[in-house]
Amino acid sequence: MTSAAPPPSFPLQDLCTRALSSPSSITASERALILARPDPVTENDLYISSTSLPLSVLVAKALATPPSLSPQEAQALVHGPVQRTPAEKAARMQAYHVLTPERRSLLDRASDAVTNKEEKKARNVAYRMLQSAKAEEKARDKLISTAATSSPQPLAEAIAQPEQSPTHYRKPIVFPGNVQTGSPSSAKITTHPGACQSSAQPTTAPPPG
Repeated sequence: MTSAAPPPSFPLQDLCTRALSSPSSITASERALILARPDPVTENDLYISSTSLPLSVLVAKALATPPSLSPQEAQALVHGPVQRTPAEKAARMQAYHVLTPERRSLLDRASDAVTNKEEKKARNVAYRMLQSAKAEEKARDKLISTAATSSPQPLAEAIAQPEQSPTHYRKPIVFPGNVQTGSPSSAKITTHPGACQSSAQPTTAPPPG
């Protein structure tokens, strides 16, 4: 009977434990290790490169005027200033999931302890903005798809073609020369759908009411 393989080493064990017991003792470089982020100087340069703003300004902007955040700024706040490739994301997730449940819990709690509260709020604001934009885009795509499948003609053609009033909504043209005088009951108005042989000029039909 073979024994179970020992769990992988966890170099951050002591650091995470200290982060929980004394968060204020964690340096900026140690915080970067726990959060698996670049060192603070490099990270700030990356934020400026991707959004033209340092992280501190992005956080203040998200909390003060959320609608002013651009999609790129919101993405940077939620996912970081550098978008990881699928392979990098997979490697990161694998390294996390090979940890025992106890170590994953320790890492999660330590990460939360060393994350700035204002930064957490700003990331939540940006996340909600991204989710809202995604929902709006999905609804718009559904509307376009429904219009395209229900229209008897191509969608682009239907949009480009000017709207025309149905003929049965058009009011008859009244020719003054055809109105006979007399009692109201004997008055007769003749409508003419085509050209008129009379020399009288027809009045302009009012638009459909």
